[in-house]
Amino acid sequence: MLADLPFNLFDGAVVLCLIVATLSGLRTGLMRSLATILAYAVAAPLAVVLMPYVLPLVNERFQFGQMQTPIVLFAIFLIIGLVLAALLRGAVGEVTGRHVGLFDRTAGALLGAVRIILVAILIVLVFDRVIPADREPAFLAGSKLRPILSQAGAQGLRQLPPHVIESIDRIKREHGL
Repeated sequence: MLADLPFNLFDGAVVLCLIVATLSGLRTGLMRSLATILAYAVAAPLAVVLMPYVLPLVNERFQFGQMQTPIVLFAIFLIIGLVLAALLRGAVGEVTGRHVGLFDRTAGALLGAVRIILVAILIVLVFDRVIPADREPAFLAGSKLRPILSQAGAQGLRQLPPHVIESIDRIKREHGL
């Protein structure tokens, strides 16, 4: 069934995410999208700080083992992120008004598209630079977007200071990749 598609799984996922993120940005606008990004950027360190206090309470109630600790951390992050995002989007609505203007919507759509493109470049860059070619996953085989994203990632790497690339190569060697 998947072999009959005119694109591979990776390309389809990138295009689908691109459409969803662009439409979401168009609906919410730039200011509310930025408020959401800020909320999750604040939620990440807060979740790490709150984890030692919340984990004993959760373990007491649900008897989670050590393997479920990342699930608890993610749940804390998600709850804080959702609450902060709602509060910040509400604050943006109070400051800018309830109506989302055309420029705000267009800029939000552009931000949504750029975010997905950057994530796709990062994924391809990890497989190009870190993962050995013989361990490449099947979902990247035959990708039409991969060469374009790979070239963009290579251009981005050339902009980095040499010590960053040396560090990446050193980590690769240390882990036998």
